[in-house]
Amino acid sequence: MSAFCSIARTSPNLAGRWDSFGFARLGKCEDGDRELVSAFGEFHHPNSSSAYIGLSSKSDAIEKSNWAGLSGAPVIQDNKLYAVISSTPTNRDEYFKAVYLPHLIDKYPTFREVMGLTVQDEQWQIFKLEQKKAIEGLITQSFDEIFLVGIRKKLSCLEYEKDAKQCCQNLMDAFEQNPLDVLDTLLAVSREVSRAKPNRSVVEDIRALFCLLVSLLASHSIVARTAYIRLSVYTRMAAELHTASLYDTTPEFMLDEQLGELKGKCAIDASNLVRETGWGVEGFKQEAFEILHTEIFKATPIKRPKAINSLEARKLNRVIKQRQNRSANQLYRFELNSADEENFKLNPLSDLQMCTVLTGSDWLPDLPIVHYGAAEAELEIALSAIIDDLFVSLEESGA
Repeated sequence: MSAFCSIARTSPNLAGRWDSFGFARLGKCEDGDRELVSAFGEFHHPNSSSAYIGLSSKSDAIEKSNWAGLSGAPVIQDNKLYAVISSTPTNRDEYFKAVYLPHLIDKYPTFREVMGLTVQDEQWQIFKLEQKKAIEGLITQSFDEIFLVGIRKKLSCLEYEKDAKQCCQNLMDAFEQNPLDVLDTLLAVSREVSRAKPNRSVVEDIRALFCLLVSLLASHSIVARTAYIRLSVYTRMAAELHTASLYDTTPEFMLDEQLGELKGKCAIDASNLVRETGWGVEGFKQEAFEILHTEIFKATPIKRPKAINSLEARKLNRVIKQRQNRSANQLYRFELNSADEENFKLNPLSDLQMCTVLTGSDWLPDLPIVHYGAAEAELEIALSAIIDDLFVSLEESGA
């Protein structure tokens, strides 16, 4: 269980377990101090009119009173914070009681504002509006192209629509009702078009429409837009999707031929950053600088007799920051798979302190460092399969 998580806005998976940790009486040592102990169990069904949720414990103490001291502990599932324990059981038939954060977020505007969520809500709405404008522009431009004609025929709500703007609105309505059906339709049409060996512009339009639609499936995340971002997603595809929405850019995918999976076009695999014997902080910073420089400029930096100084790092940082916008759409960042536990522990970017060193004000403060691989969801699984098929189909078109 990670110590870093986002705040949940929706109900937890009631079939899944919750986890927590704190300094309960159960962990009392001989010297009087307390060790950190863990607890886990099942959620009770949330009551929409209550700010509290019940928690059954599956990590039972011999005496229920031994859970005393766990008040204030976080209640986590899939790296999302759902509640904070407010009272602990004292008898066998009692259960934990916790303050339920999704209720506070939903019912109390002041709480949302204090948490900084009101601004994020506004940013999310602006992001969706910009994506829809881009979709409308693409449909208007490509209204009579073969792939869009095919989509209009397969989706009954678009078949006889002659107005591009209304066609776009109908498409968005259909997407909101069943996004996977619309994406499946686009996938089927792309396969048909690919067999006809389309030109490059048609392939790029298909890819662009797909990416724009998929971007609307990014969850309204409360992950902070900071240097260190931990996402509750399993795949590199989903990491691109969610990070792009966080930075108000459109996701851009590419096929990693070596691993046979989709990744963000500007995502840089951080797995090559492995601790070496005698490798200090400065060596780590320089190695990270060289990897980034090579990926971004497609050339290794000039070797100098001296160490890379902060001026050179700040120049690289400026390039990274300038490209984090809708027009450039180049979201360069380090990504690290936390599910690969053995290699994850060996990587310096698994350590928050090392992330802080790399993103210090005198080095690369605008470089996102993304951890993924900690969770998966049914939507992510279905979406991964569709996007994989689409990109394989586009690659096979030869355009």
